[in-house]
Amino acid sequence: EWAEAPIEGGGYAVYADLFDSCHQASATFVLSVYRREAREDGTFRLVEETRRSGVVQRLAGRGGAAQPLYLTTVAFD
Repeated sequence: EWAEAPIEGGGYAVYADLFDSCHQASATFVLSVYRREAREDGTFRLVEETRRSGVVQRLAGRGGAAQPLYLTTVAFD
């Protein structure tokens, strides 16, 4: 549950960033976005809408200043 509801019609860009890789050269990730779907009995269930997976790598000589990897934009309507 959100502390503050997202702005309707707005979107959030989602990135994977190798901030701290525990001294590893890369890290794998999985991003899953779920939406709430109403059931006929008035309850709700979560339905996976988007899934992205991959690897982010530390680039030699960049000192951790590499650009994050863009994954998707999650829109709220």
